[in-house]
Amino acid sequence: MELSQQLVQLYREEARSKELDFPENLESFPMLRRRIEAFDLFKPYLEGQHRFLDWGCKSAETAFMIRSHLADDSIEIHGCDIEAGEFGIFSQRSNLIYSQLTHPYQLPYEDNSFDMVISSGVLEHVANDFESLKELYRILRPNGYFIITFLPNHLSYTEFLNRTLFKVAPHQRLYSLPEIRRMLLHTGFVPVKSGYHQVLPSFSSFGYTPDSPFAKVFTPLMSQIYRLNHLAEKTWVLNQFAANLYVIAQRRSMI
Repeated sequence: MELSQQLVQLYREEARSKELDFPENLESFPMLRRRIEAFDLFKPYLEGQHRFLDWGCKSAETAFMIRSHLADDSIEIHGCDIEAGEFGIFSQRSNLIYSQLTHPYQLPYEDNSFDMVISSGVLEHVANDFESLKELYRILRPNGYFIITFLPNHLSYTEFLNRTLFKVAPHQRLYSLPEIRRMLLHTGFVPVKSGYHQVLPSFSSFGYTPDSPFAKVFTPLMSQIYRLNHLAEKTWVLNQFAANLYVIAQRRSMI
């Protein structure tokens, strides 16, 4: 079964448990595709890794995608967040080992604990991003990978519209690619790949969710529009205004 189908199946199971009505064509729902496309950015780096941390794991979709892709019972996936352990279906299916965080940036793990740490829309929300990066360096093994996705772009036009038209600020901190690269280098990481993702919007910040009243009407239209996203991500000028940045970095000894 394809990853998108597995995700849809679990979303539907969770929706039924919460008595939500998801649209029939959820497979083409833009937010679901965004998650899979973000996962595809670092999927090639998963091979050969055995101990993972889903930092700020929320409902653990990323952990589930790792478990599903590797299909290896020997791998160990940890997750941490500020909430008490309330495990949903994604946590259960990924066999997530969960820890609740009680400190603004310190993590309850030993030095050199993980082969890979994934940060999916987390760094911009922490109390101190620089201290958090140093802590993540500590718990990664030498040559381990640190993955950043869904990092809000300082030139994002969706952020601009939210702040100017709707008077809301989804993210207090925004980043540029040169800035996040410098931060990573100053904390011991070497960026090996980086870029822009999600140029075309999912409208999630405007209340467009699978169970929203207009989702059944607009999802097919949004799906067709979103097909152009890959082209937009590769087009200079357009990609400068993408919603998010991504970086794949590696912990290396600095010489």
